[in-house]
Amino acid sequence: MTIIADFRIGETASIELDAVAGDPSTVVAPEAYLAPADMRGGTATIREGAARTALTITPRAASGTVPAGWTVTLTATASATLSPGVYGIDVKLPVGGTIEITETTAFVQLTRSAAA
Repeated sequence: MTIIADFRIGETASIELDAVAGDPSTVVAPEAYLAPADMRGGTATIREGAARTALTITPRAASGTVPAGWTVTLTATASATLSPGVYGIDVKLPVGGTIEITETTAFVQLTRSAAA
């Protein structure tokens, strides 16, 4: 498990998700969620029964060497309501009649600014 990014509470946090297979334009109404995680023996796991925070997910077109995909965003307003800690992010991508879920949960850390 690797924490892929650190963000401050009260700031907007964005993560880029690349489409690794298929045609991303066939994805309809994707959903992304953030939930608190617990660290156990160096491994993070989503906390059982924890409240989820919905994230904004917008499509991203391919540009140069950057593949098509999505930008997953936690707004500054939403991040201001969270406590410091490690959080997991998962994305649901509806394609036709099936739901694809990201293969690996992405973990991020939220910290409080000393200047806040």
